[in-house]
Amino acid sequence: MTPPRRHNNTNVDDLLSGISRLTTEDDVFRALGESERKALLLIQSAFKYALFRMHRHPPRVSDDGFRDVATQCSIGTHRPEDIQTYLKDNYSNLRGRHLRQFCDLMFSACVRKDVQIRGFLRDITSGEAFDVASFELAVYPSVGNVYQYILKKYRGVAEDIADITVGGNGGMASIGRGEHMISIMSGPTGIKVIKNGGDLQYRNGAKEDVKWHGGKVPVDGRRGVDIHALFCKELIKEQPELSGKVDKLKDTFVPLRVNNNRTYTADELATLNALWWKVVGQGKETKLIDSELKNKILQKTFDLFFNKEGGSDSLLVCYEDGDFVRFTKAQQALEYYTKTDRFERLRGGEFLEYRPKQTNPLGLYVGTSRQK
Repeated sequence: MTPPRRHNNTNVDDLLSGISRLTTEDDVFRALGESERKALLLIQSAFKYALFRMHRHPPRVSDDGFRDVATQCSIGTHRPEDIQTYLKDNYSNLRGRHLRQFCDLMFSACVRKDVQIRGFLRDITSGEAFDVASFELAVYPSVGNVYQYILKKYRGVAEDIADITVGGNGGMASIGRGEHMISIMSGPTGIKVIKNGGDLQYRNGAKEDVKWHGGKVPVDGRRGVDIHALFCKELIKEQPELSGKVDKLKDTFVPLRVNNNRTYTADELATLNALWWKVVGQGKETKLIDSELKNKILQKTFDLFFNKEGGSDSLLVCYEDGDFVRFTKAQQALEYYTKTDRFERLRGGEFLEYRPKQTNPLGLYVGTSRQK
């Protein structure tokens, strides 16, 4: 039997380096046709991923004594063991499958972005990778982008790991999007993922809730189905004729729904809004148009958030691309969301989560594309 040809480490590194140069040198890359550029990028991505998989799950040693292929291939300083050791030593909430999953995802991000892992781990450990001091000072009316506070060469990795939510915070709660990324990029002595009073804790002890692209802030602790039951009782008691119309249409009233004005007259809608708010906000109004109801929902939501005993000191709202706004007071959030253009877009399922026939608590979505 002819033994398999041994791979030469230098040849593999040279091939990766050559492909990388072709995709980063603008003049050379632009000279290629569109199909050639796409093919080259696909080859680069596939080749790196194949090497990653061989390192993570190497084939067994053959019977004839030849070493496995993974040990004969080199991807320079890309070593998944370095990441696993670093995470295990510094992040106690990552264990077992969560540790392995996080390691795989972080390793894959580094390989895709051509980031040397040891240098990356060194820079986040020293605090060089993330300007935390400037980041935590960015408070409304200042706005910014999370990634602008991260060293340029590591921004691609940060973007890739922003969606990692594996593990737990130690309090039986899941970790939301963006939280791991901010904590990891700030280093082991930087921003911590916590289990009480918020999602993150800064070095000065301040606690912060993070809502990343469509996260929810509670409006009311009650379940949607319970709120709906009380609303139906009020509707039958106060507006029996209107209640009959709702039943006849086999409709379940949801405030601020885009198509409500096709179902009800303006006067009926204002009445339904007021009755719903009587249940949710103990309002005494008999009529509320949509804009008035939105204002009341926003006020109640942020008053509840910032006045909660033992709660967070700030609320960080991040959009999909990393743009963010940070609030430390209810008035700041209210001012931000009531700006004319943004306020008009606060409608329907991208603003309010109210599920009348389900157990989900009433919540306000923040950080959606419509709100930007």
